[in-house]
Amino acid sequence: MRSLLVEPKAFDAINKFLDRNREKFDEYIPYAKIWEEIRHFVLDFEKMNAGKQNKKAKVIFDKAMKDIKMPSHLKVLTNENVNGDSNPDQGPGKDAFDDLSHFLCDMLQTKVRRRAKPGEERSDEP
Repeated sequence: MRSLLVEPKAFDAINKFLDRNREKFDEYIPYAKIWEEIRHFVLDFEKMNAGKQNKKAKVIFDKAMKDIKMPSHLKVLTNENVNGDSNPDQGPGKDAFDDLSHFLCDMLQTKVRRRAKPGEERSDEP
């Protein structure tokens, strides 16, 4: 799933699929959006100073806490990665969301992919 999500056309296709099947996958639309925000955080990490890194990381973390269901151990780990350093001159680290990113990919793959029975056509593919 990660290889699909990093390709802009594939990511757009997955988002369109989720949107078209909103009644079935509505709760997973935020998973894709937060994954995208994490991706941009990583891509733009070097361009930001520590203060902007901290601010952006906290926004992503707060949004994730509000919009997605994640296991409690992942909440604690991500909180520690984002908020663990009390020095405002230190950024949270480029890898602060690695575990959360993997979780989001796994959830999207598990929930969006439907296994077809032998001989059955897959009508819900992105």
